[in-house]
Amino acid sequence: MKSNYQRSLRFATILIACLLPSLVGAAGPVKAVRIKGRFVGTVGLTPIAGEDTFRLDNVATGIVSHLGRSEAAWVVPEVQLDLVNRQLIVGNTEWTGTITAANGDQIFGMYSFRDDVIEFTLLGDLSFDLDLEITGGTGRFKGATGNATAVGSANIFTGKFSVKLTGEISTVGSSKK
Repeated sequence: MKSNYQRSLRFATILIACLLPSLVGAAGPVKAVRIKGRFVGTVGLTPIAGEDTFRLDNVATGIVSHLGRSEAAWVVPEVQLDLVNRQLIVGNTEWTGTITAANGDQIFGMYSFRDDVIEFTLLGDLSFDLDLEITGGTGRFKGATGNATAVGSANIFTGKFSVKLTGEISTVGSSKK
């Protein structure tokens, strides 16, 4: 004759065995989709130390897959302008930024320059490469993850820039069932 303890233990084991697959499946594997886009924008300079060190406030508009018409905004906390050697020296190569879709849904990310020294021509033209780690979002991008690379060009005298973004982002609801 089985004791109540043995029956309870067996019931719990059967219950866990039946429910475990559905609990694991509820989270499911996170699926990723390609994301790409283009932005054009302007840089605002705010002096932070002396005549040659600035905070860069960047605002751009463009079109991004899965978002449509979007706006991107980010701040590079500290950049030193070295006109003699024709280079920008980035004091902090990592910063946060936001991409906002027309409906208000947002993607949050951590950006980083690949190089802390960016050379420019006599006319002020430069090229840069960025890495983006997608760290979350709002609306249909809540809990999003992913990564992307960005290749851009800018002019230090006009303050205009363009960026091409390519990467992957977790799909909406891919972690839900």
